Amino acid sequence: MTMRSQFHFLLTLFSLFPSSSFSTCNHLDKKGLLSLSTHLSSPPSNPLNWSSSSDCCNWEGITCNSGPRRRVTGINLPSRGLKGHLTSLNFSSSLTHLIIFNLSFNLLSGQFPSSSPFPPSIKTLDLSSNYFSGTIKSSFFHNTFKKGEFFSIANNSFSGSFPFSSVCVRSLDISRNKFNGEISNNSFMGCLKIEVFRAGFNSLSGLFPHSVYNLRNLSVLELYENQFTGNLSDEIGNLEKLEKLIIFSNNLTGLLPPSLMNCVNLVEINLRNNKLEGDISSLNFSKLKKLRLLDFDANEFTGMFPESLQLCESLVAIRLPQNHIKGEISTGMVKLPSLAHLSVSTNNLTNINHAISTLMGCKNLSIVILSQNFFDKEMPDSEEFMNLGGFQNLKLLSIGGCRLKGKIPGWLMNMKKLKVLDLSYNQLTGPIPLWLGRLPSLSHVVFTGNLLSGEIPMEITQIPSLTSDDNSSDFNNLYLPIFTGPNYLQYNRLYNLRPAIILNDNNLSGRIPVEIGRLQSIHILDLSQNKLSGTIPGELSNINRLEIVDLSRNSLSGEIPTSLGSLHSLSSFKVAYNHLQGRIPMSTQFQTFPISYFEGNPELCGSPLPNECLPPNGKNETGETLADHDLYISMGIGYFTGLLILSATLVFHASWRQAYFLFLFDLFSKIREKLRHNS
Repeated sequence: MTMRSQFHFLLTLFSLFPSSSFSTCNHLDKKGLLSLSTHLSSPPSNPLNWSSSSDCCNWEGITCNSGPRRRVTGINLPSRGLKGHLTSLNFSSSLTHLIIFNLSFNLLSGQFPSSSPFPPSIKTLDLSSNYFSGTIKSSFFHNTFKKGEFFSIANNSFSGSFPFSSVCVRSLDISRNKFNGEISNNSFMGCLKIEVFRAGFNSLSGLFPHSVYNLRNLSVLELYENQFTGNLSDEIGNLEKLEKLIIFSNNLTGLLPPSLMNCVNLVEINLRNNKLEGDISSLNFSKLKKLRLLDFDANEFTGMFPESLQLCESLVAIRLPQNHIKGEISTGMVKLPSLAHLSVSTNNLTNINHAISTLMGCKNLSIVILSQNFFDKEMPDSEEFMNLGGFQNLKLLSIGGCRLKGKIPGWLMNMKKLKVLDLSYNQLTGPIPLWLGRLPSLSHVVFTGNLLSGEIPMEITQIPSLTSDDNSSDFNNLYLPIFTGPNYLQYNRLYNLRPAIILNDNNLSGRIPVEIGRLQSIHILDLSQNKLSGTIPGELSNINRLEIVDLSRNSLSGEIPTSLGSLHSLSSFKVAYNHLQGRIPMSTQFQTFPISYFEGNPELCGSPLPNECLPPNGKNETGETLADHDLYISMGIGYFTGLLILSATLVFHASWRQAYFLFLFDLFSKIREKLRHNS
């Protein structure tokens, strides 16, 4: 038989037997997996079917290597709804070829496994997004995880001091836990392979860790939302492979080192909410050709708007609010073809006409926040801006808090994608323009604190995105968050910004249009502190999503429509200081609101107000009329007052007291004599 014939014979012979006869999983591996299953419970509707009678290499979430002696190399069961704990887990002697152990995004709890639960072969350990707690011993990394590459326990409740000083892995993620204390300068000593270090949302403190400057292969450094102090060293320029520097919300101070601009691979820099300072225009950003996201919000930077940013051709989002930047927005912004997000609020910028005309040339802008700049100037509203035809992709425009004079500008009517318009706290006059009702995407309008006058136009009740019951919207995440509202809330998507019409603190007059009931999608309606009159339209009850209504400090009259009691989503209803009357609707959430929501309406009654309502016949529950009730009160007050005066007189005047008691004695004697005579 030739060699070729022998090969075909053997191939035919092997095909007669099932492959499982030669490649079933190792019995020790199966034993270790069955031991693991005793620590876990899966949802009854979707059980984890690991049967001892079947090949464990075919079990859900199990990966084995190839070859005649198959060994388990991976356990991957993320997002499986698993419960249980791993405290006493130990399969270091059974699953000796295990490389990956991933139980992330489950419901596991308890403490971290004992000192050596895993075999030395383990390289990836992911227990993130569970409910683990307690501390982690540093010995785990000395004894067990020496060959480790990926370690993640993010989004749990682990606590204690930083136990990872001797860790040497490619990726270390301990973010969103409760670790505290300092990261020593000896941490990661001699380890050059760390590429990702995430420790955000903990309580780590002390000076910014000097040890990170030695991690020459580091590409991601995230230490945000901790309590680090001190400044950033020039040595940060050694991190030439750094792509993400995210260290916002600490207590960092001092100058931003110019050497940071040597990190030419940077894609994102987020330093917001620190105390960094210095002339921002002295920094040369031109080397950062890959930079996409820049956030310096809430620091102490000074100087002019940085011209060199226009050379960062990949920039998508720039946030520089709450600093001390002055001057004009650079004309070079139009050279940034991908720029979509610009926020420079709360600075000392000048020349709003130049700013608007420049930014209209940035064709991809979707977010523009210019609030609290350009103080006491005129709102740009010339024909020039109408002809520029810019902001065609703009979704949010905020020019609030600038004390701008003039009228609501007409060039806004061309912005067909605009969703959010904030012109609050200016000095704008005139009526609300009718074309506002023709902006197809508009869903959040804020005109608070202006001098707008006239009636609320019926056209505002025809805004297409608010009259439609269609709940579809833009679910995309913003490149950088926006912070808005009185509580400075953070929003990562425009979808999360609730649809609203906020016109409070103006000079609006007339009636609230009954057509307001068409606004099916609105969540917030604030018309307070105006000069509105007439009644509260019952058509408000048609807006099923209405959560917050504020009509206080107007001149509204009549009763609160009982139909508003059907608004089960209503969490706030303020009508204080109007001329309302009658009973507050009963058996609704109205009774749970504070008294302050209704005060200042003398003829309004019923819970939660203390004054009782009378039924139509004018009698209360005991059959007394209001006049009867008042008469009894007057008689009681008169009797009590007379008694008080008589008692005081008898106490302080002895001669009067003697005469009074002699009078009573004489009176009683005559009565007794009269009674005896009659008998």
